Amino acid sequence: MREDAKYWIALSFVNGLGDVLTKNLYSAFRSAEDVFKASAKKLARVDGISENMALAIKGFDEWDKVGEEIEKIRKSGFGFLPLNDPHYPEHLLQIYNPPSYLLMQGALLPRDRVSIAIVGSRIPDTYGRIVTEALSGELAALGVTIVSGMARGIDSIAQEEALKRGGRTIAVLGSGIDIVYPPENKKLYRDISGNGAVLSEFPIGTPPIAQNFPRRNRIISGISLGV
Repeated sequence: MREDAKYWIALSFVNGLGDVLTKNLYSAFRSAEDVFKASAKKLARVDGISENMALAIKGFDEWDKVGEEIEKIRKSGFGFLPLNDPHYPEHLLQIYNPPSYLLMQGALLPRDRVSIAIVGSRIPDTYGRIVTEALSGELAALGVTIVSGMARGIDSIAQEEALKRGGRTIAVLGSGIDIVYPPENKKLYRDISGNGAVLSEFPIGTPPIAQNFPRRNRIISGISLGV
């Protein structure tokens, strides 16, 4: 576990800060620890950081909550990738609002920079299944990493086919990384972890509620060269 993990997690807990402003702070300071060490005056010079937000950062006092989250991550053994980690997905850094950190099961490799996302209906027809299997299988056979959301239907078909063809695949969850959803995808989760990576921006234990899925879609598209 990285020594600076507590500062990245703390930033995610600062009320009203959000991913866009966290990215701006990262661009200015390159370190979450340095953000908390900076004066309110220096913080307020960062694009989008108001005086009130600077004071909120300086006044952050929920370190016990941060410690609890760190302990959960440490016990689980999941990887922790903040914005300044060399393994943080390169393409994802370029989007407007990348997550301040990702939790990971499995591993990301340099070859995963060449990736395509395949997503679609939870209840596909026969045509959808055939086309998904063809696209995913052929791309995987060419060494392209397949990115999807491990959801029922097209997502799962695409990732299963990539694995069948000996390819790599990345799943981005709309829940905590410890929550397999849908539950019938437990084997797929394990297989992806062994031949790619499962990623989540949500705290451990976060349930798969509806609002999480549109939010995670920016990560699916952000990691990929195309969708």
